[in-house]
Amino acid sequence: MSPARILVVEDEAIVAEDLRDLLQELRYEVAAVVPSGHEAVAKAVALRPDLVLMDIKLTGAMDGIEAAVKIREQTGIPLVFLTAFADRRTLERAKTACPYGYLVKPFDQRTLRATIEVAMNRYREERRPTVSVSEESALKDDSCHGLIGASSAMRSVFDEISRLARVDSTVLIEGETGTGKERVARAICKAGVRAGKAFITVNCAALIETLAASELFGHRRGAFTGAVDNHSGVFEAAGGGTVFLDEIGDIPKSQQPFLLRVLEEREVTRVGETTPRKIDVRVLAASNRSLDAEVAAGRFRSDLFYRIRVAHVIVPPLRERAGDVSLLAKRFLSQIYEKSRSAPHAISEEALHALSSYPWPGNVREVKNAIEFAAIRCAGGIIQRADLPPEIIAAHAPVVGALKNLPAGEGKARMLDALARANLNRTEAARLLGISRATLYRRLNEFGISGGEE
Repeated sequence: MSPARILVVEDEAIVAEDLRDLLQELRYEVAAVVPSGHEAVAKAVALRPDLVLMDIKLTGAMDGIEAAVKIREQTGIPLVFLTAFADRRTLERAKTACPYGYLVKPFDQRTLRATIEVAMNRYREERRPTVSVSEESALKDDSCHGLIGASSAMRSVFDEISRLARVDSTVLIEGETGTGKERVARAICKAGVRAGKAFITVNCAALIETLAASELFGHRRGAFTGAVDNHSGVFEAAGGGTVFLDEIGDIPKSQQPFLLRVLEEREVTRVGETTPRKIDVRVLAASNRSLDAEVAAGRFRSDLFYRIRVAHVIVPPLRERAGDVSLLAKRFLSQIYEKSRSAPHAISEEALHALSSYPWPGNVREVKNAIEFAAIRCAGGIIQRADLPPEIIAAHAPVVGALKNLPAGEGKARMLDALARANLNRTEAARLLGISRATLYRRLNEFGISGGEE
C-alpha cells in the first residue's frame, strides 16, 4: 500500500517544517504545506490528499475550523486538527467540522503516527460498500448477541430485543450516531426465526437518487443506460432474510412511495418491468435523528413513517450509560490484543477514570477509536492516561479554583488553562502550549497573570 499523502496547514513556519520532517521520517508523503485557510481549501480540492492536518488557530480571514468545514463539504477528505490549546469551547466548535482526531502541541512521533493511523482506519471503515450481504459477527456474544452493557438503560434495550425477536414486525431503531443501532438490528435478527439467513445492510444516506430504485428494487436489462444485465435489488437478494435500512430518514423522497408499497404489499417491481415479484423479508430501519421531526418538516412521508414504526427501539447515548464505558474499553482492547499479542493487555485505573469521565459525543464508535489510538500510542503493556487521545485528557484535566475568577479573553484563557493543566508549573505549561518558557513568561506579563511556581 502506498504511503498516505498528507496536506499540512500550519501558519508558523518553524512548526510547519518540523511537522514535515516528522511526517517524512514516518514514511508519509507530504502533499503540500500551506499557511492559510483559503489556501488549504484550494489545495485540498486540487490535490485530493488522503488526510489533512489542520491547525485550528490560523491567521487571516478564515481560521482552521472554517477551512475544515469547507474541505469536509467539498471533498469529504478526513481531517485531523492541530492545536496548542485543547479547551472545551474550542473543541465544541471544532466538532462542526467532524474531525477524525486532534493533536495537541507539542506531540511526538508516536502520537502523530497513532492519530493518523486511527483517522485513516476510521475513514476506510466508513468507505466500505454501503450495500452488502453481511457475515456473522466474529465477536463473542456478551450480554445480548454482541451488544455490551450492564447499565439499566442497556438492559431495557436487551429486553426489547428479546420481545421483538419473537415477532416478525418492522422495527424502527433510533439513536445518536455511533450508539450501535446496527448491532441492535443484528441482535434482533440473530435471536429471531430468520437467524442464519441473509442480513443485508443499506446505507440510505449513500444512495444516489437516480440509481436508488435499481439498488433497492432491481432492474430489467436495457431499462436504462448501463443496465447491461437483469439485476435483483436488495429486497429480492435478502431471500427470506432481513433488510436493514440504515439512516432511513435520508432515503430519496422520490423512492418513499415505492418503499411504502414494498412494506404494505410485500412485493417489488423492478425498474423496466410491470409485473411485481413477491418477496419474503423482514425490514429493520434506523435513524440518527427524529423521524417525527422529519415528517413535520415535510421531508419524510407520514404514511411511510407509521408503516416503519410498527415497533420502536431507542438506543441510549453513552453519556446516559457511563458505567458501560469501562466494559466497552476492555472489550475493544481485548479484541486488539487477540489480533496482536504485542499490543497492551490492560488499562490503568487512572485511564479508566478518565474514560468514564468523558462525555463521548461519538458514543460507542468513539470509544473504539480511542482505545485503538491508545493501543498504538502505548509503549508498555498497560494503557496509561497519557496514552489516551488529547481531547479526553483535556476534558479530564484539573481546574485550579484560584484561577477561575480572573478575566477571560482568548489569550489570557489559554494561559490560565495551560497553568491549570500543569498544576501551576510554568515549564510544563509552556510545553502544553508548544512555546518556550521565555515566551510564556512574556505572555504572562502581558496579560497581567501572576502565580505559578517551579
